[in-house]
Amino acid sequence: MSSLPESVRNALVDHLLGTSTYTPPVQFYLALYNGDPAGVGTEVTTPGTNGYNRQLLTVFAASGGAAKSDADIVFGPVSTVAWSNVTYVATFDAASGGNLMWADPVIEWVLPLGSTYTIQAGKYRVRIV
Repeated sequence: MSSLPESVRNALVDHLLGTSTYTPPVQFYLALYNGDPAGVGTEVTTPGTNGYNRQLLTVFAASGGAAKSDADIVFGPVSTVAWSNVTYVATFDAASGGNLMWADPVIEWVLPLGSTYTIQAGKYRVRIV
């Protein structure tokens, strides 16, 4: 994982050191972004429109310092206008709105009309370095 917001880093450090208790979100959702979601990036389109919704992330228990997705994560199909310039996959604690938990840059791509984007089971990994 490449980018944890300061609020999440602080909460985890405090939890590890026993100065406070961190209660993790019940569910995590993946979102596609054009630009860094911790900066000026924007979600490729509004959740619930143009075939786009944030996708629920489910994982196996961590092993070897990482947890892997336990099912395919499928975005789309794109229904009206191509989703362009996807440059980040971001993780939130809600299906819309919510708090950014972390974000990973990806090689830029465009999803044309009618297409889907799939992250295969086991290919999305969560690890803290």
